Amino acid sequence: GLLLRKWRNALFSANIRFRKDLSLTEYLSTVDDRLRWHTHTLPTDELCEQNAIILCRYNRFPLIIDPSGVATQFLLKLYKDRRITITSFMDASFIKNLESSLRFGNPLIIQDVENLDPIINTILNKEIRRTGGRSLIRLGTQDIDFSPSFSVFLTTRDPTAQFPPDVCSRVTFANFTVTRSSLQSQCLHEILKSERPDVDGKRQDLLKLQGEFNVRLTHLEKSLLQALNQSEANILDDDHVISTLEVLKREAGEVRARVAETELVMREVDSVIGVYTPLANACSSIYFVLEDMCTVSQFYQFSLSFFMDIFRSTLTQITDGNDVDNHVRLDVLMRSIFMESFRRASLSLIYDDHIVLAFLLALTKLKTMLNILDPRELTYLLIPPAAPKSYHLSDNLLGDEHFVSLAEELTMHCSRFAEILDHAGQNQALWNEFLGSPDPTSGVPRCWVNVNHTSEPSASIIQAFSELLVIKSFRPDKMIDAAQRFVQLVLGEEYARNVDIDLERVVKNETNSSIPIALVSAPGFDASFKVDQLVERIGVECISVAMGSGEGVALAEKAISSSLRSGSWILLKNVHLASAWLGQLEKRLQSLRPHDDFRLFLTMEPSPKIPVNLLRCSRVLMFEAPPGIKASIVQSLKAIPHSRYEKGPIERVRVYFLLAWLHAVLQERSRYCPLGWTKSYDVNDSDQAGALDVADTWIDISAQGRSHLSPEKVPWQALRTIIQDSIYGGRMDNDFDHAVLESFVTRLISPDAYNLNFRLIKAEDGENVVIPDGTRMDQFLMWTESLPDREPPTWLGLPRNAEKVILTRKGEKLLAKVLKVKGLQDDQDISNGSESLVDRVKMDEDSSGPSNHTEHEDTIMSTAEKRTSRSLPVWMQTLGKQLLKWLTLMPESIGSMAETQSGAPQSLVRFFAREIWMANQHLRIIRSDLVKLCEYFTGKLKSTNHIRDLAAVLSKGDIPERWIKYRVPAEVQISRFIEDFTDRLKKLSQMKEQLEADLMNEANAGKVNLTVWFGALFMPEAFLTASRQAFAQLNGWSLEQVCLKVNWASEPSDTLDESVILLSGMRLEGAAVINGQLTITPELQVPLSSVSLRWVLIDAADVRGSPRPGTAQPGDPRDFCHIPVYLNGDRKDLMFSMELPNVTEEERIAFLQRGVAVVAGF
Repeated sequence: GLLLRKWRNALFSANIRFRKDLSLTEYLSTVDDRLRWHTHTLPTDELCEQNAIILCRYNRFPLIIDPSGVATQFLLKLYKDRRITITSFMDASFIKNLESSLRFGNPLIIQDVENLDPIINTILNKEIRRTGGRSLIRLGTQDIDFSPSFSVFLTTRDPTAQFPPDVCSRVTFANFTVTRSSLQSQCLHEILKSERPDVDGKRQDLLKLQGEFNVRLTHLEKSLLQALNQSEANILDDDHVISTLEVLKREAGEVRARVAETELVMREVDSVIGVYTPLANACSSIYFVLEDMCTVSQFYQFSLSFFMDIFRSTLTQITDGNDVDNHVRLDVLMRSIFMESFRRASLSLIYDDHIVLAFLLALTKLKTMLNILDPRELTYLLIPPAAPKSYHLSDNLLGDEHFVSLAEELTMHCSRFAEILDHAGQNQALWNEFLGSPDPTSGVPRCWVNVNHTSEPSASIIQAFSELLVIKSFRPDKMIDAAQRFVQLVLGEEYARNVDIDLERVVKNETNSSIPIALVSAPGFDASFKVDQLVERIGVECISVAMGSGEGVALAEKAISSSLRSGSWILLKNVHLASAWLGQLEKRLQSLRPHDDFRLFLTMEPSPKIPVNLLRCSRVLMFEAPPGIKASIVQSLKAIPHSRYEKGPIERVRVYFLLAWLHAVLQERSRYCPLGWTKSYDVNDSDQAGALDVADTWIDISAQGRSHLSPEKVPWQALRTIIQDSIYGGRMDNDFDHAVLESFVTRLISPDAYNLNFRLIKAEDGENVVIPDGTRMDQFLMWTESLPDREPPTWLGLPRNAEKVILTRKGEKLLAKVLKVKGLQDDQDISNGSESLVDRVKMDEDSSGPSNHTEHEDTIMSTAEKRTSRSLPVWMQTLGKQLLKWLTLMPESIGSMAETQSGAPQSLVRFFAREIWMANQHLRIIRSDLVKLCEYFTGKLKSTNHIRDLAAVLSKGDIPERWIKYRVPAEVQISRFIEDFTDRLKKLSQMKEQLEADLMNEANAGKVNLTVWFGALFMPEAFLTASRQAFAQLNGWSLEQVCLKVNWASEPSDTLDESVILLSGMRLEGAAVINGQLTITPELQVPLSSVSLRWVLIDAADVRGSPRPGTAQPGDPRDFCHIPVYLNGDRKDLMFSMELPNVTEEERIAFLQRGVAVVAGF
């Protein structure tokens, strides 16, 4: 398209007349060719016709990307008369088929060429030798006669396959991946055939008639040209030419008459097609939403055949209302296709991603049917906030700078909210109720200007979307609830219901013998029992094979071979352990013709080694363990065999219950990462099985066959040690996580659990959970069934409002995933729109060319501002404004360190000099990329791979990899990264000025008094090392003699008369410092004024065993409490710990279990 536009512009500039509607397809193929292709099942869209031209006019042998198999079926029918052969590199008769095709000139299709066999290199290179009148080609170790009519077609079904440059240079690519227009045409044809077969028949007749007319005219034109070419005398005296002209005139008149007769029919057909076109467009959009879900997870793979099965089943199942109005029928079909797509696709998603798919489908329906959402507002909704801001409820919200900044940010992106601050000032009580309500979705302040819409549904949807924007800005913890209400309003109430997996329905109605069924489950949850239950209920033969060894692969291949003929079922367990074999299995299944009753089940854990092609051709079902302590305990207790706890002693059952409770608590805390654990540990059923085995061993040794056992005789210490150090604690690499585990194990695994009214939980609000009084398993199960389905966080030792952290994070992930998928939906706009923008700019400015990179950035920014006001794609307008904002925020440089003086600690001076150098280098890279992107948007710079990748990454809210020069949490997106980076630059500049003013002043010689924004440092570990060297240098100590001492800065000892470094910009999570004491508070996090840091002599330290940087010794000795200090909120990088004296054991455990910690950065 771009090349044609350039050619047209060149011809137009040269005043050369040309045909503006010239079609390359019509120029490179004849009407006869296209009709013949369509009769051989080639789709009628332009892309397929262009690919067919490539397959017929190639110089290098074609390599076809064919995910749906359309090209293969087309070639099989096109070359049917020439005995075309289909094979693959895995075919045992591959060499034989290749030799036969080479000798006799038969076409050959080689499938699954993701990895080319080197044996065909000579064929691709066309290394043909002619000897004695024979054409020979080397194949392996022998020479084969080469027929000139030989042709080979390489095909792959993997649209993501990457080929090396040497292969690309020797083949001609033809990509049959379905496009939006192609799929829309296919869906429209299916809809008309199902809903209006009469109109579809007329449409087909008209298309056929049109093709016949074109063929007749083409033949007449050829005959006329031939007659003119053969004429030797005067044309007017040539009777043959005159008769040909008369025939052409008569035939053309008949064609015009026939065309006039079909005008009425064409109008009728066009009117009906216009009614069903929105449905076809919606179907095309739904499929591409499903296809792009793979960006969320590798396992979310949906093929075209999967969607077309949904589409056709919906058309056949919705039979009511054929005699009603077309628009009513259209509405029924629209609702059904959206619902059925969501129902089937959601079975392949984890529960948290159901709302992601539903939200994307809601946006798709709105864009297809109503198109009432402002693209700028939608972009603001999906782009994450620059940084999380907190505010406190008060009578003067307008005095809270965080609230005002959030309101101004909303106003800047959404003009309908221009009066939000006035509304908040006039309705303080309403806003305070909204900000503090547990259910703010029902009382969102109407602080926006209503948009006039005539229909009631449109007005309701606009109102719900406006509420989404407000909740996203001020109550992000309720984003999931608000998104669900929005989805229900757009798509229907049924989207709020959980979709349960009905395996029998999937097997009987939604799959066939050639589609494997992949059961994916998280580690520790075995989904194979679902198949076992179905087999027992239906009464079919099923062969189970456990994978993971060479013997398992051999047994699986033997079982599949026999079952393909007999029609029995195969269950292959843990196939992720044989990922290399799965690639062979997928290719083998495509070439088999199994028995109609055959079914193949594959159980697996999520693994990146699972072949994508296998997932695309399979029906993926996602299984998850039910959340909550109740569900976990019930599942654990029911999994224990009856014979195991009936053998006695009767005290054994209580130990089983305690272990099940411990396992459930440890598992549930993983949902609250990084508050519950610093990372998500794999707490699975094998851990619990190991704990039960250890408990049985010690109980059997202590009981010695007796039916009763005194709890004091059980070796509890040995049991606790094995559980906390080996079974569960063996994988914990954070000392504070291990201390949390130890606190739970110490409390639960003890003889006190046999006392009456033993409290399993000591809740902070006085709510206690007492262990049931019983000795039988059914008593513990009955008590567990009485528990609530979802427990409060306090049952896990966490703060009551910890759920708010999880909900906020889920809301952020929802928007990030929607943005990522929607970004792929706009990829075509990114590629086409950016090129057309550059082309349009060049047409406006003939003199503009590649920009001079020394041009002042103000000129670039002013030019970019003008360009972004044009009618550009929304993504480009939004990104352009962000680029200008980011460039405005960033300085050009923060300078360099001044010359040092002799009295200054050289280690700190060198450290800050390097920090300033790193900041300037990082700043130079980011500013350079931003400027280049602005120049690209304005047409002053040509497109490069780097610029295209940069635009694609930034448009999705991600951070370019070359920008990350320090540790950034994975969930941080570009807006927050830029704000943090500019803040770091400001803080480093301030620290540099302080160093130059104070540290280098001779009056401060002999001591260190600095205030350091610890979270703003690029290399915080290097700062700790430099400060250690500085303290040792000033005091004449050796490095081995000093240890780190960190305290609250409010302690009386923190005076300016001694060396001290104050760390600022930190926040305390889970508690607060009140009167110098650590106190539990309801707030999730509070800012810390500063923290004092010193290096002192080990002998002079007033704390015992003070930990070194990067290490921690929590809980030793018991009257001290260690509080970890992490670099970022993800708690992946432990810097050091603070030691608090005079802390009781109960307080220490509470601080540990609540996850109290100090965070320096993000």
